[in-house]
Amino acid sequence: MGKKVINALGGTSNASKWSSDDIINSEQFIRNSPAIMAHLDDKAFMGALQFISKKKIERRQGVFYAKRMKRLQGYNKARELSTKRLKDIGSLLGSMGNSYLKDIPNEVVAGSIGTIKEADLSPAQVCLLFLCRLQQLFDTENIYVNFQQSILIMHKIMLSTVFKRRVLLYTVFFAHTTMMHPM
Repeated sequence: MGKKVINALGGTSNASKWSSDDIINSEQFIRNSPAIMAHLDDKAFMGALQFISKKKIERRQGVFYAKRMKRLQGYNKARELSTKRLKDIGSLLGSMGNSYLKDIPNEVVAGSIGTIKEADLSPAQVCLLFLCRLQQLFDTENIYVNFQQSILIMHKIMLSTVFKRRVLLYTVFFAHTTMMHPM
């Protein structure tokens, strides 16, 4: 079925001419095709991304979307990401990779809690996101106030599942004991 849909749109070689609607309509068939993702037009991909990122997409299913997105101007460097762009990434956030997650600035994380809660993040990615926030806090002047704000932000993120709450508690305990008793 997928090959028929792709061939009806002109095949892989014509993917650069596909419209946003073509990408949306064939989304379930092209998400695991790096060849098609590589040929898609940037504007058409961005137009389709607004629809795709709102769907519930698991980390494995979104890997090629994430790779394609990292090639776009404004999404290629997590350090330069804005709150709006993080919301554009939406459910694909878990597919962006750990190195991308750890470089997202604190203020962007704080302004995108709803997006982060909706993303399919593994418990390890959630811990990484939290610990990287703490790492960024050590470079600031008022560590105690920023630490409390960071815990509140991460607590809001973690309210979604019981398992994730346990991960948060262990992470907060580790971070708290590390701050109180530095090695």
